[in-house]
Amino acid sequence: MNDQLLFETQGPSRIPSTFTGVTDVLKTDTDPESRDEELRVRADQIGNLTWKQFQAIRELLIRVGLPEEVASTAPWLAADPQSLLDQLKRPRREVLAPGVTGITLQLDVLIAPLIRALENLRMAEKRYSGRFRLPRYTSTALNRACVCDLSSHGDLSDATQFLFSELDKVDAEIDANNDYGADIQENGVRIGGLLFPLLIDLPGQPLLGGFETADCYGRTYFIQESEGIAASDVLEWLRTVPTDARELRVHPLQERRAGLLSIAGKVRAGNTHLTEGEQSALLRAVMPNTKIVLTVDGVVRMDEARRRLVAQQHLDRPTEFTPDTEWQTRAEAVLEALQQNNMLAPLLPTEPTEVRSWIDNPIEAVGDGRCADDIAALTVSSLLRTPGTSSDRVISRALKTRGVAGTKRTQARSELTAHVVARAIPVDNGRDGRRSALERVLRMTELRDLDADMRPIDEILVDARGEMTSAAEDRAKGKKPGVGQAVKQITVRAGFYLTCGSGNEGPLLQRSAHGASKGEAQEPAELLRKLATTPRGLEQLAQVVFDGRRGHPVRLVEEDQEAEDFSSSGAGEQLLTSEGLRALALAKSVTIENLTASAQVAEDTDDIRDRVDRLEGKITDMGRRKDEGVALAYVDDYGWSDPHNIIARLEAITKRLGDWQTLHRVMNRNRFSPTDAE
Repeated sequence: MNDQLLFETQGPSRIPSTFTGVTDVLKTDTDPESRDEELRVRADQIGNLTWKQFQAIRELLIRVGLPEEVASTAPWLAADPQSLLDQLKRPRREVLAPGVTGITLQLDVLIAPLIRALENLRMAEKRYSGRFRLPRYTSTALNRACVCDLSSHGDLSDATQFLFSELDKVDAEIDANNDYGADIQENGVRIGGLLFPLLIDLPGQPLLGGFETADCYGRTYFIQESEGIAASDVLEWLRTVPTDARELRVHPLQERRAGLLSIAGKVRAGNTHLTEGEQSALLRAVMPNTKIVLTVDGVVRMDEARRRLVAQQHLDRPTEFTPDTEWQTRAEAVLEALQQNNMLAPLLPTEPTEVRSWIDNPIEAVGDGRCADDIAALTVSSLLRTPGTSSDRVISRALKTRGVAGTKRTQARSELTAHVVARAIPVDNGRDGRRSALERVLRMTELRDLDADMRPIDEILVDARGEMTSAAEDRAKGKKPGVGQAVKQITVRAGFYLTCGSGNEGPLLQRSAHGASKGEAQEPAELLRKLATTPRGLEQLAQVVFDGRRGHPVRLVEEDQEAEDFSSSGAGEQLLTSEGLRALALAKSVTIENLTASAQVAEDTDDIRDRVDRLEGKITDMGRRKDEGVALAYVDDYGWSDPHNIIARLEAITKRLGDWQTLHRVMNRNRFSPTDAE
């Protein structure tokens, strides 16, 4: 084994210092019991690699048809070398793609020795626009491996610099477009990939062999990056092929395996004192159930077979679920998890199974006498929780099981809740538009952590009025008022009827139109937030609930009027409209004003002053206007015709103002006469 390094690695030991150190990935809400079980599974997947096994694997792979350079590095892949040996003794041929057959393995593989794919389907657009220059693969003469030919570069340094700078572009593309990096770095890879044999032809060097990540570049990249493994490290490790037991023992990949076996031994022994770094290293080590293509039969070239399989994985996808189906599937997982953890409306005396049946079948529940807004409020109280709370962590874990993961907190909670609440809307009643508006309502953060409350609305309204009064008092004392539970109850229920109710011809609360003008772009959450902070707004929201429950058009609540539950519809009364709702939400709050005549005259005087200032400015502009090359201004040369009789009007205005001024002087002189002064 040659000790000269052709590729710059992480350090003299060629094992990154981060291998068993503390991970820099933030802890998430992974279930501790599930994590312990996954650690035990990972520990059982990793086995020792002896020199005898290394030789046997190499010989069997050569016998199958792999090039010697690839066969000599393949033993590093096997998490459990004995499993690889067992499969090689009974080679399995299968249909890889339409018209393509070959021999494959299905194996748990270690991620550290994987070569990041040098031909990447993701970079096709950049390749043909000149922004990605790594060559496409070819195949060996006997079709035994893919080939990346870099031999045309002047020397090894030029070739490797070119190689790694182009791979940096792929890494950047993955970082920009893959949302699962943080989850993979913390919890490891849970879905296997596809590997193909590869030979890299570098100038002045023997062929370098290994297996490349045909369709799992992102998974490999995130793990190798988190473990401090550079692409150059992998190539250097694969270049240094052991030729005896001693060289195997001191090889960096064997040292990494020894470190993993040490951690795995602690896990098997029930050691509960693993460091975060040790846990992360073990979870990240293996890509499970990975398909390894060894040979391709017939006339189809190995590189073309690879492209067909990768395209089949990424382009020829199965029939996709509709977005509604996706969210309903996620909702089932979340509701099931909450029910199992006794977090489905836990404060209600009602059995969780009954609450679940209401949420699952709201139309039937309403037919049995339940109120639709009660069910909507129960759904919101169960699914919209503050981030980091115990119930929100349960929701997060359940969402991850249905494909919702990533570092950024998205609108998944409001989307999920809206889809569940919208089960109460008949399919033919504009469900998509109503649900979209409802989702915007549920983005109102003040609605989180709603208590389960099934009291009559008039009782809740009494408490809400008290909360409104307390909020005003807190603000007067310089305290920031919150939104009370009763106000939340009224707001959630009103939001349901404003978007999903059937009393009006259409939803009264809708998403702002694309390109809405100034003053019309407020989304539903903002409008509801404003309504929920004023007494009149609260009364209007309560009226929405009263009328919504009876299926009536919503009445407009006037100033100083209270909401009321009418048994009859509002025929002949003033009704609430979408425009009226928006105007009410955006109305300025009541201010202290001086409405006496003298105060209004003073305000009018200020207005006249501003208008006269603008008039003087306009006249000054008129006096400066002249044509190019002319000495005098137009009006100084030709005069002004006063076509609109403005002078006479101004004189009349001036005379009237002068009369008022004279009267003012007389009145003030009489009011403050010398006699009075004595």
